[in-house]
Amino acid sequence: MSDVESELDELLRELDSSPRWASSPRRWVDDPALLQVVLDAARRARKAREQLDALVETCTEPSDLVTWPAMTMGEWRLEGEAAEQRDADRRQSDERIVRQGAARRRAALDLIVQFADDQRAQLAAQEERALGEVAAGPPKERGGGWWPRLG
Repeated sequence: MSDVESELDELLRELDSSPRWASSPRRWVDDPALLQVVLDAARRARKAREQLDALVETCTEPSDLVTWPAMTMGEWRLEGEAAEQRDADRRQSDERIVRQGAARRRAALDLIVQFADDQRAQLAAQEERALGEVAAGPPKERGGGWWPRLG
């Protein structure tokens, strides 16, 4: 099974488990262009979210923030209460910077996930319109022939 097929199977399992998608037919999956848009957006969002979570977990551990300067700058000894306060301020600043960057990345990922959800909703609406036209039968003004309107 190729990577695309395994991604598709995973995406379809997610859709099947979702109450919003479980009841609707998935004929849009047959359209490779629309499927690729949804699949790419879902794949990028999932990968980026996993990387971001790993980065936040790694960077916000207090022990990493405390030992990093000592490891990279050799013996890093500061004396007195002012030095301790400076160290604490530096750690808080580093943590704040990491959290702000993580928040910005999460916001961007939320937009990607929202885009994928919007694409799914549009595809479902198109499918419902097409199914409605099929159920209504051939239009008389077109001479009895049937041509589905998509989009």
